[in-house]
Amino acid sequence: MISSSLRAAGDPDSCTVYLKSVQLKKSSGEWITVIDPDKAVDLTKEEAGISFFNNQGRVPEGSYVNFGIILSERVRFSGRDGAHSTQGVVTARLDLNRDPSSDEATLTAREDFSPPIAVKKGDFLSVWFHWDLGGTVHFAAPNRLGPGIPKEEAVLFLPPQKIEKASLTIGQVSKDFSGDEMVLAF
Repeated sequence: MISSSLRAAGDPDSCTVYLKSVQLKKSSGEWITVIDPDKAVDLTKEEAGISFFNNQGRVPEGSYVNFGIILSERVRFSGRDGAHSTQGVVTARLDLNRDPSSDEATLTAREDFSPPIAVKKGDFLSVWFHWDLGGTVHFAAPNRLGPGIPKEEAVLFLPPQKIEKASLTIGQVSKDFSGDEMVLAF
């Protein structure tokens, strides 16, 4: 069991996530990708988000009831727990129990919003989220994690399974979401 083998938790010095795409859900239930930024964001320095003007009609005009932020499941981090620190930047997965062949995590609002938000050409669109990263860097004692784990000291990034807050702006309409109103699915 991982949790019984961990030493003190620490905060990351850096924690880079990759925003793969942003999606909107039409009133019909169809999800469409509205932008593929493939943007790296260090969450210790800035909030993860993307903004753009719909001047070219990238987002079809219509009514939308939800949004999704697609993240790469891989995270690059460095940090310390007080006595120990990572040796450079380490790559980890957001979901430690997941099949490694998948590389996406999806952040969406838990429920569709009502009334729908209308999108038109020229609208400003923005999405962002904030993740509390406190206590996510852990160091494990050697030989305590189980078979197949290296014998030397292991470092783990145990991501929070809940987003602290998120926001969506379309035109003049802004919606803020608490962490309880968001879902991070793998």
